[in-house]
Amino acid sequence: MRSVRGSRRGVGALPWWPDAEPECRGVLSVLYAAGWPVAAHFAPRSRTVLSWWFPAYDRACARYSPGLLLLMRMLQAAAADGIETVDLRSGPARYKESLKTRDLRKYEGAVGRPVPGQAAHWPGREPARAARRFVRRRPRLAGAAARALEELGRLRGH
Repeated sequence: MRSVRGSRRGVGALPWWPDAEPECRGVLSVLYAAGWPVAAHFAPRSRTVLSWWFPAYDRACARYSPGLLLLMRMLQAAAADGIETVDLRSGPARYKESLKTRDLRKYEGAVGRPVPGQAAHWPGREPARAARRFVRRRPRLAGAAARALEELGRLRGH
């Protein structure tokens, strides 16, 4: 099995996503080299918006930037298919900074029923969100964290 680098976040709100807009659907894009998949991406999209959501690439091909090549081809195809906005999601990354045309303000939150289990849910999630925000707002710390996670993944054989 080949080592694949991908997103660290889960689907989260996927169960409600198809009902959010009647035109919502998923798009699976794959980049092949010599008949072998070297990068893949799953994206939710509406009539005019595509979200950069779950990218992955073959680490053996990392020096050729297969994820970036796939993104460039996806951008071309999206424009031809009527996509007006590609949401590269939050978080610092050089490729996002070089490809973006503007920043959009995004809000994050949760809604829960007033039951005892919901009160127990908050302490388990909010500290992690606050830590991510803290790290993302400090580029040097974010770089160090990314390198540490990369090394941890390498040590674990991923």
